[in-house]
Amino acid sequence: MSTSFVEVMLERGTPLEAVLCELFLSGEVERSYRLLRREGYAAQMAHHSPTSQYGQLSRADRYDHIDVAATMRDIVEAIADGRFADEWDAERDGGHPTLEWLKAEALPPELFEF
Repeated sequence: MSTSFVEVMLERGTPLEAVLCELFLSGEVERSYRLLRREGYAAQMAHHSPTSQYGQLSRADRYDHIDVAATMRDIVEAIADGRFADEWDAERDGGHPTLEWLKAEALPPELFEF
């Protein structure tokens, strides 16, 4: 998936240095994978902002095919043109009903029971 991320960002004119900085030097990718390993998918989600949780959960089903880059292009375009911000503003202003539903569906309490 990181190869697709690099491809899409370069297509949009993002300098390679900025892409690599985001992927590696920021530590975000390493931190996310470490949390996944230590806590599992469900528990690590709590370390993300509500915006990140909403973005991940509301778009997860879009990756149900092999062309990951095409999906990333669509998502990045929605971020760039403000559609995602408008969607998130409405979600936040409405008290996060979709986020709560998505979390309940993707992160049921049984996932946290050991």
